[in-house]
Amino acid sequence: MDQRVQGAAAGGCQADGPGTVEKAADLPSFLPDDVLADVLRRAAPRGLAAARCVCKAWRALIDGRRLLRAELLPLSLAGFFLNFDGLYITEFFSRASGEPCAFGKHDYLPGPVDPRIYCSRSWTLVRDHCNGLLLLDDDYVLNPATKYLAHLPPCPPSLLDKDCNLKNYLAYDPTLSPNHYEVFAIPRLPYKCGPGGFCYTSSMGELDPQVEQSEWPPCQCMMHVFSSTSGRWEERSLVRHGEAAGTIADMRLDYYMSIQRNAVYWRGELYATCQNDFVMRISLSENKYQVIKAPTDIERSYPYLGKSEKGVYLASIERKFRLRVWILNESCSGKMEWVLKHDRDLTEWLLKHRFDKYASSYDPKGPTPWISQDINDYYFKDCARHFRNIGAVSVEKFEGNLETTIDGINAWRSDSEDENTEALIQERFEWSSEALVDETSEWSSNNEDIHHYNGYIQILGFHPFKDIVFLSESRRRGLAYHLNSSKVEALGNVYPAGYDGLYDEEGIKSSFPYTPCLLGPVDKLL
Repeated sequence: MDQRVQGAAAGGCQADGPGTVEKAADLPSFLPDDVLADVLRRAAPRGLAAARCVCKAWRALIDGRRLLRAELLPLSLAGFFLNFDGLYITEFFSRASGEPCAFGKHDYLPGPVDPRIYCSRSWTLVRDHCNGLLLLDDDYVLNPATKYLAHLPPCPPSLLDKDCNLKNYLAYDPTLSPNHYEVFAIPRLPYKCGPGGFCYTSSMGELDPQVEQSEWPPCQCMMHVFSSTSGRWEERSLVRHGEAAGTIADMRLDYYMSIQRNAVYWRGELYATCQNDFVMRISLSENKYQVIKAPTDIERSYPYLGKSEKGVYLASIERKFRLRVWILNESCSGKMEWVLKHDRDLTEWLLKHRFDKYASSYDPKGPTPWISQDINDYYFKDCARHFRNIGAVSVEKFEGNLETTIDGINAWRSDSEDENTEALIQERFEWSSEALVDETSEWSSNNEDIHHYNGYIQILGFHPFKDIVFLSESRRRGLAYHLNSSKVEALGNVYPAGYDGLYDEEGIKSSFPYTPCLLGPVDKLL
């Protein structure tokens, strides 16, 4: 037998793709699988993750022998990052027994040393998440589990049009390359605002009709992509496979710029929600992209894109309480198709298990399995304490509570503000309980009280590894809906402490499931 063939048969490597490198002189290629597995087992986790990327044979060996500890990879759901209207810090909703690495408080982020602007940049909003990495405001990339932090350089203007807005999305797969990630700056056309509108500009108000009827996205879509390996933004040309989403005129009719349009990474592809709810499927290895249009029968209800047990999912809430879920079918010879998986009206369950939506928070009987960490409340108390200590603010008593205004920020503190707030928050995570599952509820259509329910439902996201979609009921109560059984779990209170009555339009603007990863870049650990 040829030595190269013999080596491959005994746990050896054959490089992926074209340009295969002969491994005849490679000592590991002659080792039996058992011996090679014993050698790799002694490697450090990051070295083992790197070895997994060498070739298909090593990857199969490492996965088959479970050499890479699963707890280091983003294979568990720790909670959800939630962005609320009017709040400048992302909240974290998680199991009461959450791991420390999932703690949502990021006060270790760099900030100004000037005490007059204390904390103003050490807390921030989460804009995107991918396999344990977070993209934050001011273009920071953070791994909360390892405290890796990197600041991205400013992104150049769009390569397609100077008036295009840019939406950044993370692409990261620690099982392929634990030290490498990319950020895609996907262009978005500005809304077509008429004369007198708040966003009207003469250059974008009316375009040349020929330009307006041009395809979007173009056949060759140019965009900037940040590479953590090179440390800079690079120009990348993506070639479209298939038809366009529409015309430039079509895209410019989409006014909803502030709603969440998220992305998911699945098996080497980045799926990003774009204008008019089409999805751009980007192949990272081939520099190609494909347009996936929204389901034809979906109502305009801000669909949520996510990934779960069987791949890429899309969910929408229609007519306030009707939950619809589609799965992307990618097996039709390159043609993408949304297949309706679930269609259920939740009104009956909500009526049977109603709560006072006008209460300041959802207060179930007994402990609940999920709670909010109330990060904004902690921040405001911490700032109030800091400014009080340096004598920079005046505090006045109002109806038994202390209310402080710091540079336009409403801050408040309770009578027990001298207690260690962080310890109190951590203490809430020391107990846990089973979810409040309604095992006996039967779904039917004859309910006389159906028109008396005035709440509403929002989608928080999908469980990445189970057929479960997480919901928020009237911003107060977190729910977990099991798609396979139609069972509903009441999880706990989503509403942040101190949020009630502060803002005219209270609501959840965006949400991201968080899967901690203990691997990843290490050159910029805090």
